[in-house]
Amino acid sequence: MSAHTVTVTAVPNMDEDLPDDQYIDEVKYTVQCPGDGHCYLWWECKQCEADKYEPTEEQEDEGEYFRHGEEHQNIEGDWMTASTQCAAIHSDLCSEALQEEAEHAGVGTHQIELIYEGDGSWSARLILSPERKAELDGKAQKLLAEAGNSDWEGAGAYIRDLYRHLAWDDIKKERASALGSDTTNQEETQ
Repeated sequence: MSAHTVTVTAVPNMDEDLPDDQYIDEVKYTVQCPGDGHCYLWWECKQCEADKYEPTEEQEDEGEYFRHGEEHQNIEGDWMTASTQCAAIHSDLCSEALQEEAEHAGVGTHQIELIYEGDGSWSARLILSPERKAELDGKAQKLLAEAGNSDWEGAGAYIRDLYRHLAWDDIKKERASALGSDTTNQEETQ
């Protein structure tokens, strides 16, 4: 697991009636890797392959060994060494997961956790601060009450998650609207 700082600058609007310079068909974002190594890709060791090196039985049992200055780990049946390449930037499967979560998060700066699932597959999950979680739950409870149910705890997990999703959509719209008005205000003052 590794939390990356993701700054989303645009989400798809898919409005084909917009002029070409305003039409957005994919999320636009930048990624800042924490550099903690949890998201680094591992590659088959070319040196050991060239040397036709076979790990000892003890190394096989431990699932790791140190050779020619590098740590080796048995990952999914292959002996691998770590790189310094961030999966969010250098792995298509990780980038796809990150792109989906960045679009879900909406415009703004977010912490998104990357999780290696195995077999080259990655998942991404938006990390909400305690303040953002409280804001989200407060808005969700208000939406549920407006729908005629003020019993948040008795609503059930599915209903609470549904209203959190609706509340998150509202928060994203408010944020996008505020960013749009900030841009308009900046243009007016220039």
